[in-house]
Amino acid sequence: MFTPYTLFAQQSDTSRIYTSMDGVKIYYEVKGRGNAVILLHGFTGVGESWKRAALYKDLLDAGF
Repeated sequence: MFTPYTLFAQQSDTSRIYTSMDGVKIYYEVKGRGNAVILLHGFTGVGESWKRAALYKDLLDAGF
């Protein structure tokens, strides 16, 4: 069973950055429509690496 979580963060000046209550800046992108999927990069990776993966396009094509 999926349990949705509420993120408690303040939006900063730019629409793609949230600042969490402990001051950590969180970058996000919104793509597609429908149910959300959160893709996290690994410890040594970067978020852009998902855009080169087939999974990224497959998720968008499937309506996520």
